[in-house]
Amino acid sequence: MNVSQYIRNVLRNIILEDFRYQYDQETGGLTPPSDVIGTAKRALEAVNKNKLVSHGGNEGSGVQKAKSLAAGNPVNHAQLKRMKAF
Repeated sequence: MNVSQYIRNVLRNIILEDFRYQYDQETGGLTPPSDVIGTAKRALEAVNKNKLVSHGGNEGSGVQKAKSLAAGNPVNHAQLKRMKAF
């Protein structure tokens, strides 16, 4: 792959990651699409069913972000980029 193709692929990924989420003018954030909400809910069910997090302990940012996404809370562009990089 040459440099031009690489740049096009990177730009395409950036554009697509933003447009899967709908911009919410009230909150100024990007609302997750229904498939992301569903995946977050299934992940939380798996965590709870398999007792992967002890109660009263530190749940970690992954569980907190899954709860936020499952609730359909908007995220900003920086958060979206961090989630993609993870």
